[in-house]
Amino acid sequence: MILMADDVIATVNDETDAVIFHSLISQFEKLSNLKLNPMKSVAYGTPGAKNRMIQNWKIPMNAITDPQFVYLGIPLNGLDWERRLKVTLKKIPPLWDKAIEVRTLYINTYVFSTLYYFDQHHCCPPDILTTFKQQITKRIQPPNGFKISTSKIQTPIWLGGFGLLDLSHQMMGRKAF
Repeated sequence: MILMADDVIATVNDETDAVIFHSLISQFEKLSNLKLNPMKSVAYGTPGAKNRMIQNWKIPMNAITDPQFVYLGIPLNGLDWERRLKVTLKKIPPLWDKAIEVRTLYINTYVFSTLYYFDQHHCCPPDILTTFKQQITKRIQPPNGFKISTSKIQTPIWLGGFGLLDLSHQMMGRKAF
């Protein structure tokens, strides 16, 4: 069993192990006066064991082969990058009333950081990443029709640019092997 902060990962081989694990969790709850939150908890098992394990447990049971198998927000059985990037773009609020430097800081801090996290687990295909970068650059451009080159947008502020990180370069480390 692996215990990390508020996460518990247990490997069970069969129904007997599952019953033992359930007993350990019940003992923990009694001794600590803490409870597992069934809204934030999921039990995973092999596809065949999914329907047989712990029928009276109030935690949803899924198979480890389920495409929705997620840990710490990362889908472990693959990531649909096109969908992830569309969702990410929709989450960017309108920033037209902010200075370009503020827009780039927001995108660097709140948008790109989540993408790095996902990329550590499932590398983003270069063609999808290129399209996303173009869409991000459009979001930074001034609304008055005046166009600023991508190189100017990506040049660091201390060198006279606007400081948008080059996402391809930032994610390159993971793709190097």
